[in-house]
Amino acid sequence: MTTGSTHRLGTAPVGRALVLDEDPVVRVALHSVLSVLGWQVEALGDEVAAALDAVAGGGTTYDLVVLDQALGDGLADDLARMLPLLQPAAHVVMLTSGRLSRVPEGVDRLLPRAQGLGPLLDHLAGHAAA
Repeated sequence: MTTGSTHRLGTAPVGRALVLDEDPVVRVALHSVLSVLGWQVEALGDEVAAALDAVAGGGTTYDLVVLDQALGDGLADDLARMLPLLQPAAHVVMLTSGRLSRVPEGVDRLLPRAQGLGPLLDHLAGHAAA
């Protein structure tokens, strides 16, 4: 897969990642790529209740949460707003198919889905270096 990314294997921190995306193709791709990079990944679809349980009641601490802005018919913004309280150590990245006009509260980075995985990989590499 060509992403146009300058990311190299081994530059992302190893940690626990939660992927929340309703598109099974995107969800599997994110799970696969993050796993190859050394992340322990849990991936969920559009089950907002399961997502809330994972971040609030599961007892698992996540270092990274990647969520789809369209998750749960617009509930992604609400979930993102709660993430700093429920997972204070998590770096939150929201993927969007729409315009990149504003970053929702609780989101550290808003990235376009249309550009593939390259922007996410580049962002993670830059975040790890910071």
